[in-house]
Amino acid sequence: TPLALHAALPIWDEILTLNNIDIKDVKEGMKLIVEEKLPIKYCVRPFDTAEKIAKQFGVSQEKLLKFNGIKEVFLGEIIYIPN
Repeated sequence: TPLALHAALPIWDEILTLNNIDIKDVKEGMKLIVEEKLPIKYCVRPFDTAEKIAKQFGVSQEKLLKFNGIKEVFLGEIIYIPN
């Protein structure tokens, strides 16, 4: 449901603003404008570290952690890679 998406994605507010709509107005099949530079959703895997993930995506560890509002990553955690 749109409400579930709103809670799950920190970028959802940006998409709503970009399209000048409210969450309650989102309907299945609706076409939305999405910027190309949206963050990448990533699930932390065994043996991942913030440093390793940051290097893999070409961002600094500090930027990765700050972007997600965290101090470290945990197995199974969903984080977002800034572009």
